[in-house]
Amino acid sequence: MNEKKYKYEVAFSFVKDDEPLATAINDLLQERVATFLYSKRQEEIAGTDGERTFATIFGEEARTVVVLYRDTWGATPWTRIEETAIRNRAFSEGYDFVIFVPVQKATTLPKWLPKTQLWIGLERWGVEGAASVIEARIQQTGGETREESVQDRAARLKRYLDAETARKEFLNSTEGVNSALKEVATIVETIECRAQQITENTGFSLKTKRVDSGIDLYANQGGISIDWHYSYGNTLDGSSLLIILWNGIPYRPWRSFIRKPSQVRQEQYSFDREYTGMVGWQSTSKKGFMTSEQIVDHWLKILMDYVHKQHLSNRG
Repeated sequence: MNEKKYKYEVAFSFVKDDEPLATAINDLLQERVATFLYSKRQEEIAGTDGERTFATIFGEEARTVVVLYRDTWGATPWTRIEETAIRNRAFSEGYDFVIFVPVQKATTLPKWLPKTQLWIGLERWGVEGAASVIEARIQQTGGETREESVQDRAARLKRYLDAETARKEFLNSTEGVNSALKEVATIVETIECRAQQITENTGFSLKTKRVDSGIDLYANQGGISIDWHYSYGNTLDGSSLLIILWNGIPYRPWRSFIRKPSQVRQEQYSFDREYTGMVGWQSTSKKGFMTSEQIVDHWLKILMDYVHKQHLSNRG
């Protein structure tokens, strides 16, 4: 058991883009353990030598260090200081004190990080799961936690309600509509990119065609249509992303068919923003939040599974 006394049970290291995520995880922990999040501790740091202060916190004063990792981490002035402090500390203590949380898909972790090092996949764990893993690690290494008081719970609830108010205002604004349109464009571009990569690298042919409201993707014996519907420029009320799996090339009124394709399955999504500030899509029929890239990969797998099933059923 580690008997050393630490000023903080956990300190967060991240680039500016990931501050909303760091804040969300910190919010789930700060009432039970002492945390260090720069934006919440500005008064403590003010008037000090910032470089020395950060090096001391991440190198000595925090029992556990959580790195929200993306490719630019370690390249910005402050995260470069934090990286140096972490590596210097690891030289004498090992890496058990640090937890890496990749925030980008297909991120390559630093080469100097041991392959056995603990890392948390947000896609699998989510924000609450990540906070639970971090708290468990703190307890395993001798950290102190306390039960959340009624006042603490009330303060956390107030922060959540404020975030919900901001979320609803965002979804009913021109900014929200523009953000949704940007994500639809991301879906279209990602599908085109994935289809080209799959066709070139595997020989499994996937074709795409943009349409006014989205894009069609099709292979032999199956296809997917993706359509974005919205009515207003300043609110997302009544908007939806409709994705349909077809038993052939997706149906469009202007296409000619010998036999009209039929729908195999469909799912409707609404544009949303999480507590962390991450934007994406919420299914209207089941619980689950997905980013635009995740939704593309999800439906590509559905299409390929369907095509495989069709080929197997036709073999006999």
